[in-house]
Amino acid sequence: MRIIDVLRRLTRNSDSSAKSLSEAVPLINLVVSELSENSQLMNQRLAEAIAGIANQSELINRKLSEAVAGITHQAELVDRKLSQAIEGIANQTDVINRRLMEVSIDFRNNTGRLNQLGQILEQLGVKLDSLVELQKAEIVMQRDQAEAMDELAKILTGASLCPAGPSSTRHPE
Repeated sequence: MRIIDVLRRLTRNSDSSAKSLSEAVPLINLVVSELSENSQLMNQRLAEAIAGIANQSELINRKLSEAVAGITHQAELVDRKLSQAIEGIANQTDVINRRLMEVSIDFRNNTGRLNQLGQILEQLGVKLDSLVELQKAEIVMQRDQAEAMDELAKILTGASLCPAGPSSTRHPE
């Protein structure tokens, strides 16, 4: 009788297992359906994030291009102004030299005024030296500024070639 009891128990157990499995199938189908919907939602959000990053990258590249163009334009302006300043200094020096020659010729014959002319020429020479030094310093400063602008343009050009990472969305528009 023991075998029959065992068989009966096995039959009851298999019936309850089959019933439990049949009840679990709808739950499993529901979980699979939810996972599928969540996966689709995650894919949609990921696509939106990628589109947003692409837009930000495009905006940053456009802004960097505009900045580089502006810096290049500024450098060209500074170069033109420096050239004009150098020409002006050369012309001013020529004019001053001619006037000094004229003054020295006019006063050469007048011995009473020669000392006065010497003092004036010394003062003029000191002022001219000061003016030339100031203009040289201004030229050096403008060249340094132009070099700094060129360096900045190189840096900005190099930065626009870097791939956009997660931090690209933090840049102001």
